[in-house]
Amino acid sequence: MTDKSMFTEMDQYQWFNDIDDLEKVAKVDYSVRPWTDIPPAPLSLVLTIIKDMTSRPEIMAAYGSAPVNGQIEPEESYLLSWFSDYLTYKYGNETQAVDEAKSRMRKLANGVFSGPDDPKLRAALIADDDIYDDGEPAA
Repeated sequence: MTDKSMFTEMDQYQWFNDIDDLEKVAKVDYSVRPWTDIPPAPLSLVLTIIKDMTSRPEIMAAYGSAPVNGQIEPEESYLLSWFSDYLTYKYGNETQAVDEAKSRMRKLANGVFSGPDDPKLRAALIADDDIYDDGEPAA
């Protein structure tokens, strides 16, 4: 279990407090796998993760704290690192869905995409070889 006692400033975020519970039941595979062994992520899962991320003001502020190709400040990087752990415990790592979602967040937070339902975002996701359109709606 993760020792979070040094990170009391993060206690204001419910997701941070949920990490321990999620870690206990998470389906996370930490074995080393070749990239070719990781299956593509379903579009609906990637969009669900993006919706989860965009619903949290502190996450959007952290991603938007620098331009798309700029450097995020250490405080925001710290927050995003913990949130990445939360997402991995919540959604698993059988695919690269969490990483695929995170890779679009800088553009979302900086207005390149208007939101998780932007057709341009969906098209960009579908064009990625690591994502496939499963025909399911995002949760």
